[in-house]
Amino acid sequence: EQDYGTFISGDFNSILKRWREHSATLNRRVRIITRFKTIEGEAVGIDHDGALVVEMDDGTLEREITGTCVHL
Repeated sequence: EQDYGTFISGDFNSILKRWREHSATLNRRVRIITRFKTIEGEAVGIDHDGALVVEMDDGTLEREITGTCVHL
């Protein structure tokens, strides 16, 4: 209920901050499976759009909005 009020007020930064603090996925190695591809890397962030940011083994960053996330 508190988060809904925060969302309605447009304070997305505080929601993202709490999401990042409580994420069980960040700083873990993950596999993301989508309809079109499968990637593996380290979950390093959640961006302003809510996409999971995954650092690939070669150092490139991938943003994933949808898919199944498996902790490795």
